[in-house]
Amino acid sequence: MCYMRNVYVCIKHLKDKMDFLIDGNIENLQKPEVINISQELDKLIYKSMLLKDEDKSIKSKSHS
Repeated sequence: MCYMRNVYVCIKHLKDKMDFLIDGNIENLQKPEVINISQELDKLIYKSMLLKDEDKSIKSKSHS
């Protein structure tokens, strides 16, 4: 699992893996590997959104 140091690289890596598994074959969307990658992507996106909101909150407090 990727750590949050570089969210973009983690998301790109997982997306590339998923694209390779799908590669034009819709049936692969039901494969456990693809479902797992999709879930990991969802988690990373959610975490990155939380971090972004947290950064905004910290910045707004520091300017007060």
